[in-house]
Amino acid sequence: MEIPNPIFRIPDINNEKSKKPGRRGTPIMHVNPTKFSKYRDDRVKETDKILNQTDPSKKPILSSGDRLFYKIEFRKKALSKTAQPRALLEKSHIDVYAQISEKTFLASSTINNLISFRQSISNLTIENNKKDSAYLSAITKIGIIERNRKMTFKTEDKKSFRAYLFLADVLSENEGKNVLEEIDKNITTGAENTEYFISESGAKVIYGSFSRSFIDEISEEDPRNPVIRIEKSMDFLPSQDLPTEYDFKSVSVGKIPLDAQVAIVDSGIYPHQMFKDCILDVEDCIQNPQEDDYSHGTFVAGRIIFGNDIENQIDINHKLEPKTRVLDIRVMKKNGSSDKEIRDALLKVITNPKYNNIKVFNLSLNFPTDQSLLEGTKSFFTRELDSIAYKYKICFIVTAGNHPTFHSLDYPDCLNAPNSIITPPGDIINGLSVGSLADTDSSRALAHIGEPSPFTRTGLIGYRKPDVVHFGGNCDRRGNSSGIGVKSFSVNPQKISEDCGTSYAAPLVSSIAAQIYAYLKSMGVDSVDLAKALLLHSAIYNLPAKSKINQQDLHRIVGFGIPDFDRALNCAKSSATFFYTGNIQANTDKDKETREYKHKIKFVIPPELAAKGKETKIRGTLVYMPQISEGGHQDYSLADIEVNLHYKNSNGTNASAGLSSEINDYRIKWNTVKYFEKRFSNSSKGKYIGGDWEIWLTLTTRGRADIKGYAQEYALVITVEDVTPDATNRLNVSQIIKEQYKVYIPISQQIRERIKV
Repeated sequence: MEIPNPIFRIPDINNEKSKKPGRRGTPIMHVNPTKFSKYRDDRVKETDKILNQTDPSKKPILSSGDRLFYKIEFRKKALSKTAQPRALLEKSHIDVYAQISEKTFLASSTINNLISFRQSISNLTIENNKKDSAYLSAITKIGIIERNRKMTFKTEDKKSFRAYLFLADVLSENEGKNVLEEIDKNITTGAENTEYFISESGAKVIYGSFSRSFIDEISEEDPRNPVIRIEKSMDFLPSQDLPTEYDFKSVSVGKIPLDAQVAIVDSGIYPHQMFKDCILDVEDCIQNPQEDDYSHGTFVAGRIIFGNDIENQIDINHKLEPKTRVLDIRVMKKNGSSDKEIRDALLKVITNPKYNNIKVFNLSLNFPTDQSLLEGTKSFFTRELDSIAYKYKICFIVTAGNHPTFHSLDYPDCLNAPNSIITPPGDIINGLSVGSLADTDSSRALAHIGEPSPFTRTGLIGYRKPDVVHFGGNCDRRGNSSGIGVKSFSVNPQKISEDCGTSYAAPLVSSIAAQIYAYLKSMGVDSVDLAKALLLHSAIYNLPAKSKINQQDLHRIVGFGIPDFDRALNCAKSSATFFYTGNIQANTDKDKETREYKHKIKFVIPPELAAKGKETKIRGTLVYMPQISEGGHQDYSLADIEVNLHYKNSNGTNASAGLSSEINDYRIKWNTVKYFEKRFSNSSKGKYIGGDWEIWLTLTTRGRADIKGYAQEYALVITVEDVTPDATNRLNVSQIIKEQYKVYIPISQQIRERIKV
């Protein structure tokens, strides 16, 4: 495939790597010395309260020997130096293993170690041990894990639940299996079909069907209970379509231009004649014809393979132009499938060497009632997808989900309602979630053309979530999409269907992601991170002028906008786009203080672009997939890459660009996508000059990733654009780079040897 103005590789020689040693500061006393005695005694009383609940005469519903589980709260100021609050606890053999809120952590120890800790803090005085007294002052509370922290759902009136019991991370695998044995032996608990497994995120999990009485009992506040979180299993349901008759006799199918492949995790694909050469294989994880209903999977497949304009391709050209091939993973049953079934089907395919070349997976799922995003937690299913993506370098494209709020609220107010918030797995961080736009309207339609669909779910204020949007249809107040929906194929070989939903927007993004990845791989660049970065970097969105949607709300409705394959890999004439892929490593010294590694990546601003009177815009997108924590709490992402821009000022010195915290500079800490854009204007005096500018990347790790040698892969995309007001005076920046700066190699120019440092 020919790309007219291809993007440019940044060579490895342009990456200056350095390290910034971590520093352990002197412990800070957070308590007034005159009040320290009372403060210390309060911590002793709190510890006693935990120990008093370990009376051997009261048998716990579950336990793991003499190990206890509780929570510890720290002062926020103390947490700015992560080694400081934990130092005293580590000396006393207390494990702090999960962060469940901004200042609250989960901890565990044996009974004897907690007794020793209680004795040590009761003997502390500022005069005799200033260091440990200061460490203790960082702790504000030691207490029992409350029931409302363990339970993530309401038991209501149901008699039983399929649920996950998450065990404390500090348990060994044998201890976890022993807990399962204890459950199975106790016939009064009402546990059925239980199994123990270690999730992809590393969590120890017991899965099964449990009675309401057992769920209520196991969530009691008992420090001996190793179950720290109880989460209900989710059921995902396919939606329905509305078929209309069509004639395919005179329609031909073209050739696929790239080796693009998408795995469709859905209800199955009907073997339609138009799909004949586009289905790679079938993995049937249902294996029960009575549970089959191919309508949803077939609709999704048609949009992945042929795109959004299927009807126009048939009517005008009488020829369908396929863009990708698909793998049919049949897992969605007629009456819905559980998150565990979908997760197991994914692992079956991903771990099969036969499918190593498939890196894009489409999950058009809808779970309508979960509110975990508002609660600041991640569901089991989201955690598994993020973990699988990290481990196997997979790009999951998932739906933001559909909501019914438009039935009762006017448009666009329905988009901002609390129950319109994204549901799992739309809150994924190592994949991309997709919202929906309307591409048709009518007098009864709620949205105008180009506006967000009435049913599309939205993210939280301050975040660009969903990540992107595409066309998923329109509807009226009743949810009817006839005449205003999107089109695809039906299980009836003589019909195409019309429907609406984020389920049908996500396939368009999956197709684009697969095409970008396939093109990169054909050019010798095998990087899922780069495919995602280019996709996000290409996304744009312009709100229709007549829309009533507040511009300030767009970030949480459309994310980065609508992605495009050509924009992702083509440089516009007035711009040049550079890319770099690499990994940034962390190191840790013997005192467990992080040494943060910094990458300084050079790109060029031609002198012509820095002439007086010129205006330049720099845009950057960074994408990485970090390891995640086992529990899905506050410490979810275990790695962060900070992004900063440094430029050459009029004195010829390197200066910080002073990126802001506005929505155009989307650089939230621990977020896996970082984006910025900055305009520079050279007045008559001049403010910036040409030459090597730099992007500075700094890695920070925590939890399991805070170890020697942790390496975080990433992809960086930078666009340099001439935005001088007089468009006729703009430069062909891409041509200048190509002719004058040979170190930057167009991606279409394959080279056998990479430039070495």
